[in-house]
Amino acid sequence: MSEQEKRREKQPKGSETAKPAGGAVLPRERRLRLLDYVIAFIILAAVPAGSLHTIRSIGPSWDEPVYFREVKNYAAWFKSLGQGQAFSRAGRESAFTLGLETDVSPSLAKLLAAGTYVSLKNYLGEFRAYRFYAPILFGFLLVLVYLRAGAAWGRMAGIAAVCCALFMPRLFTHGHIGATETPLCFFWFLTALIFEASLKRRWLMPLAGISCGLAMSVKFSGFVLPIPLLAWALSYHRKKVFQPRLFFFLLGPLVFILLNPPIWDHPVRGLLEFIKFSAFRRGEFLIPLLFLGKYYEYSGPFYYAPFMVLVTAPVITLLLFLLGIARAAANRFQDQLAGAALIHFCFFVLMMMAPNAPNYDGVRLFLPAFVFLALLAGFGFGKIADWLAAKVRVGPGLVKAGLVVALTMLSAYPLARVYPFGLEYYNELIGGVAGARRHGMETTYWWTAVNPEALARINQALPPGSSLVCWPVRAKICEFDQEMGWLRKDLRISDQTDFDHLLMLSRPYAEFEPFFASMGMRRSELEIVAQQDLDGVPLWVLYKNPHPRY
Repeated sequence: MSEQEKRREKQPKGSETAKPAGGAVLPRERRLRLLDYVIAFIILAAVPAGSLHTIRSIGPSWDEPVYFREVKNYAAWFKSLGQGQAFSRAGRESAFTLGLETDVSPSLAKLLAAGTYVSLKNYLGEFRAYRFYAPILFGFLLVLVYLRAGAAWGRMAGIAAVCCALFMPRLFTHGHIGATETPLCFFWFLTALIFEASLKRRWLMPLAGISCGLAMSVKFSGFVLPIPLLAWALSYHRKKVFQPRLFFFLLGPLVFILLNPPIWDHPVRGLLEFIKFSAFRRGEFLIPLLFLGKYYEYSGPFYYAPFMVLVTAPVITLLLFLLGIARAAANRFQDQLAGAALIHFCFFVLMMMAPNAPNYDGVRLFLPAFVFLALLAGFGFGKIADWLAAKVRVGPGLVKAGLVVALTMLSAYPLARVYPFGLEYYNELIGGVAGARRHGMETTYWWTAVNPEALARINQALPPGSSLVCWPVRAKICEFDQEMGWLRKDLRISDQTDFDHLLMLSRPYAEFEPFFASMGMRRSELEIVAQQDLDGVPLWVLYKNPHPRY
């Protein structure tokens, strides 16, 4: 046997190379087998099924009371379609909003929520049914991650990418919240896959444009999706960029207009107003954040995003991610999927590093970057699996199975430690949640820490007829909790001047002494009735006012 044949024998299955027209040597796609589709089906079934429990363990987020009200309006509008006024301007505006004068996002996420709400509320209850579209999309997202990574890099890489994405605490938690983050992750990734395939099968190009329009219809971030896609196309397919760009700029806005009824009367003006409002709204939303002990309004320092990636992704996932980048670099980034994942990840990080970019709410505003981080982590894990399988003469299958079990345990452990408080997770590089608080980081921000279990404790602690202030107050979160039946109806949700109990989210900027001074007291005067800690850090605190003013 020649040396070349020996090297070919040692080469891991599925890693054969092919030379495209451009001359670059690229890995050949492996053919997906029946087992791959069985694994994909298990992922798709397990994620929504498991969420039937986890959905209720994660408290309602700051944004969800607004979205829930909108979803009920959507449902009422669909019921009125048989009536003549449904498509009138007044009928459309009574049900749909677009954020031209509010902070409400476009319609698609709420349309999806309305679908599960209407069809499942009699079986799951209102809140679970409203949220259920998020874990469904999260399941489909993980299936796409598995199938694409598995086709490009092998089954081990696909499984690893899914494990790293599924058990990433912040990504897992957002996968259960009825807001815009999970739909954006899903449609962003779906568009990237369809766009990639369309360069080989031109009939898919219109579908790529439609999928991009769906991402635009989730939130404004979708409007910048063509940038990393075209950057990838220019890097690997320079002669095939014109047609996809045409479909993006024609079909994307058209889908956005069709899915947002408020702008049907003046579609072009409405589209431009939405873009202007979303791109230049800093003056309207000066949301403060605490970062490394310093307070900022709306935008943090330029290194905010890369720092947050380093301290909020599990260490094992970060190590595999770096190995994936090293593997791609060693091959001069000739692997197109690895190159695409790195381009999308870097695009989100660089976008958040731009001057005046919004940096509040942890990693929420650049969450899709973590999907591509997990994809590259799977690429890195595939290298380890192939190397060990080649080294071990006996039982390479057992070695790979052991690696999958070890990775599952290592990647699930960080989530298990903080569950159900995944949005509060920080890794060991900053010392966990306690270390993050010591270093002046926000350890909670979106009200999800106040879940139904916490509200049951609060119900027990409050006397009948108590007046309660929930701070920060803007979210109207306590009124929503009463609507859902988690907070007692006899409790009076009060303003800041006549309360006898205060439920405070332990978001550091909300604990300024001037807030307590505005109520004519000091925090030291308040008695702590109940609180929830994580790693020794309070997430919420229920205070009793010894001197109520009524």
